[in-house]
Amino acid sequence: GDIFISEILFDPYPGGEDFVEIYNRSDKNLDLSGLQIRNDQNEEIEIVEDVTIPPGAYIAFSEDTDFLLQEYKPDASANLEIQELPAFNNDEGNVMIISQEGIVLDSFDYSEDQHFQLIDDIEGVSLERISFDIDAGDTDNWQSAAESVRFATPGYQNSNGIITVANSQNFSLLTESFSPNQDGEDDLMILSYALQKSGFVINLNVFDAAGHKIKALSNNELLGNQ
Repeated sequence: GDIFISEILFDPYPGGEDFVEIYNRSDKNLDLSGLQIRNDQNEEIEIVEDVTIPPGAYIAFSEDTDFLLQEYKPDASANLEIQELPAFNNDEGNVMIISQEGIVLDSFDYSEDQHFQLIDDIEGVSLERISFDIDAGDTDNWQSAAESVRFATPGYQNSNGIITVANSQNFSLLTESFSPNQDGEDDLMILSYALQKSGFVINLNVFDAAGHKIKALSNNELLGNQ
């Protein structure tokens, strides 16, 4: 529950390299020495050496960090680390992080189909994790990085990153409206909820600005507690 896969670039621009980003959700400085970065699809493993990640920080591992600096011009707070990585296919594959003791800390099966459908060319576009409260295996928890950040955020907070917090009102929306046009502003809608008991169901619909129903997302879907 401390270390998570946060972002992956598996189809880099020509001349560039992949990167895998990790997030430290804890309040501790964590020694990543001995951490395994694995592609379970081809069973390749690379071992991290002598790297510490501060609390609440992101770190991007790549074999060519200079290319990341040049192409994506990351935030000044970005942590970039030169590191050999397993080979990742450009269409689909797996990335896994495993502790020195052999415990699987997080695993993500990625696919090019998870990219935003209106992006014509996904070369050089990373997939970012939206929420660390939601499992990496949930395909809806990943989104293409926004164009406003040059389609990747190596080593710093994701352009799509959201911390979901349910309040005492049971249900809360991040914003009242959203515009999923991949411009980096209000592209996503997050509905958080916390219920006092189990057994509730939800009917969830999307309306346009004029109040017309344009999409039914769920019909009598059984909810968890949060």
